[in-house]
Amino acid sequence: MNIRSHFKWSKPYHLINREERNICAILYHLIQTNNNIYKFAELLDVNKDELNEYSIFFEYSYLRDIWHEIKDDHAKQSYIVTALGYPEHHWLSKCSFIEFNKYFGAAPKPSEKHIQSPSNWAISNFDKNIKDNAEFLAASRFKWCFNAKPDIVLHYGKDKAICIEAKLESGVGVYPGTEKDKDVFRQRGLESEKQTDTQIEIFKLLGISAKFFILSLKKAGSGRIHKPITWHEFFKALDTSSSPAYIAEWIETFNL
Repeated sequence: MNIRSHFKWSKPYHLINREERNICAILYHLIQTNNNIYKFAELLDVNKDELNEYSIFFEYSYLRDIWHEIKDDHAKQSYIVTALGYPEHHWLSKCSFIEFNKYFGAAPKPSEKHIQSPSNWAISNFDKNIKDNAEFLAASRFKWCFNAKPDIVLHYGKDKAICIEAKLESGVGVYPGTEKDKDVFRQRGLESEKQTDTQIEIFKLLGISAKFFILSLKKAGSGRIHKPITWHEFFKALDTSSSPAYIAEWIETFNL
């Protein structure tokens, strides 16, 4: 049966939409209209002179896409060994691709031909191979960095960025995410880690100096590095005059 008819529903969807990605998409659009990029920069204390060249990304996946573009699997193998802090002579730097992929529990199936992305590593698989907790955590964090997608990222200046984690009703997520992986962490006596901590690691791996913000209905920071800012502050600062009427109505409905 038609659910709207049954409940005599008359409100359009945009007045009840609670999807964080939808509001992030709207913000992504607004930042790039009506010279809002400069208002956005001022709000987040970015020097306008550094905006001669900038780019903005929604659901930022730079690590994933770099990995896709690099075709030299031996270089990938060497990079992972170095990034995880293993010595150059470690056996992982010389082993076959399939042995390397098996060690990190690449799923669904270890490849014989290529070094697979760390996003495909399975914590419950490499738990059997990495006994030391420090090495295990390093591999887990590395994997999470390749899986994570910060909501909105602005590149500007020379290797600088603004990273925004946006929240509407949900709180800051944590890693690991699956019950199976959580069990592994509990058995090892390890604590879960915030997704905001993973974002910091992402930009370290990229060699980009970043400022971090947590965007929410009420000012609530996450950790000592992410600065809090509200949706109300954002939309108050931006010019929405040329936006479709539904965007203004949506913002007003949620008291943003």
